[in-house]
Amino acid sequence: MTKETKMAGGTDQGWELIQFEEAVLVAEDTWRLSGLLRGQRGSVPGVAEAGARLVLLDGAVVQAAVGPEEIGLDLIWQAAGDDEAETLSFEDRAGLPWPVAHLKASSGQLSWTRRGADLPESWALPEGGNTGSFALEADTGSGFSGESPVSEASAAVPSGAVAVRVAAIGADGRYGPWVSIRLGTS
Repeated sequence: MTKETKMAGGTDQGWELIQFEEAVLVAEDTWRLSGLLRGQRGSVPGVAEAGARLVLLDGAVVQAAVGPEEIGLDLIWQAAGDDEAETLSFEDRAGLPWPVAHLKASSGQLSWTRRGADLPESWALPEGGNTGSFALEADTGSGFSGESPVSEASAAVPSGAVAVRVAAIGADGRYGPWVSIRLGTS
């Protein structure tokens, strides 16, 4: 396996795309991966249970030809000729804005870095569908509420907040994954 080897794994946050440099078989059906790059292509790193499903992504896996007009529609999918067809709603998760990075609070101000797909090595470059709009919510002790629109990658800490969360808003109005912090941490 090479540095370009990619794998998708089921986590508590959905599917995460990882890359790895080396895979060593250590027991039957048990591999040790090293040289990991997590959260690739905007996927959200999460916690995977032992025995979680992993899918090796190679040339046999291709992206389905569906368009933005099909978001939210129930579509009939069949993975292989002898598999049963399933009806699933197309969510276009790949089209969602990426989660923001480096969310921190300091001296009454919040700041974060907008992420995008332009260059995978950079957290700071915006993707074309990212409007530069964000949603900010505060938790004052009874859960997140009071959504505020934000047009820059910074905002004042809301009064009385014990935690905040931020999501990028795409050109189509859909929200990317929320990223949260408890205040007093970074």
